[in-house]
Amino acid sequence: MNIIDVLDKICEKIESMDPIDSRFLRSKGNDNGFEELFPLIAEKVSEELAPQNKLEFKVHLGHHFPDVDLILNDVKFGIELKYRGNGSWITNGNSVFESITSEDYEEIYLMFGSKVPKKNRMLVKFAPYWQATSSIKVTHSPRFTIDMGNLSESIFTSKEEYDSLRKMEEIEKVSFVQKFLKENSGGAKWYITPTATISPTKFSSLPCIKKDQIRTELLILFPDDLLHGDSRSKYIRSAEYLLETYYVYNSSLRDLFSSGGVYIFKKTDFPKIIGTLVSLKEQLNHTLYNASDDFFELCKDNWSKTIPPHLISNNLYDSYTAIIDYLGSKEPYSNLLKQANIANMSEMLL
Repeated sequence: MNIIDVLDKICEKIESMDPIDSRFLRSKGNDNGFEELFPLIAEKVSEELAPQNKLEFKVHLGHHFPDVDLILNDVKFGIELKYRGNGSWITNGNSVFESITSEDYEEIYLMFGSKVPKKNRMLVKFAPYWQATSSIKVTHSPRFTIDMGNLSESIFTSKEEYDSLRKMEEIEKVSFVQKFLKENSGGAKWYITPTATISPTKFSSLPCIKKDQIRTELLILFPDDLLHGDSRSKYIRSAEYLLETYYVYNSSLRDLFSSGGVYIFKKTDFPKIIGTLVSLKEQLNHTLYNASDDFFELCKDNWSKTIPPHLISNNLYDSYTAIIDYLGSKEPYSNLLKQANIANMSEMLL
């Protein structure tokens, strides 16, 4: 029995579940049914293979790559799990800069589940992780693009080439990404340039255009936090995003959005955060109209934690304006909008 046989068995068992329990088909942020299903099926396969073969596994929680250690007859393999609920075989992969916690994997495989449209069934494919990487795309930081439908178009020619990238120092990885983007997408982006090698970069040291770009992204990604969040925790997710995505920090995120008192609009005193929103409306609108699908997916993932799902439509602009109007319907904004004779918060962004 080899690892391919084992992974085939796992795929066959999942695909034979007809109908599959709906809890295994959900995918909202960190609530991923496929990640719950995999260990249940792996356990069944382990029981069937015993005692001739010993199959063990360990599921990792939190930020760990890969998601699962699968040990077959004392040989360790890594399994990264991906899932799409719309029949697609394309999704965002892991960060190019992401390190692997352990180095003793014989091979790292990607196992991808995709829901059959309009049916409670799932199809599953697997391949070596390196072979499933079809491209590198950049929303904020460079990530692999996974395409299980076209394994012949990997950006790597072999496992050895992928392993070589993993072992590079960060500055070497940056050069690799810049070279790839230059050859495939018209040039490298500023935000993959190494801004610091030891300590994070201070937000105050960034050029104004970059500051505005980052503040715009934060306003789009975390509107409920910044407009309504509890004062003790409203900036936590923004601070984490700022550090994880840009390796940038600011000792007082409040100063980026709400310092300086109030914002007066039509003789009405609005909180200063609204003034920040209005001051960035040109960049907000540009981003909402032109952002990549990857950024929209990132937005939906973050919104799902605090925003009612019915507000999220099939495009970024309509979704965001609906969210802003929803937040504007709450106090203190609803009363202030009425005083200023404004029907909806989104009118202030026009």
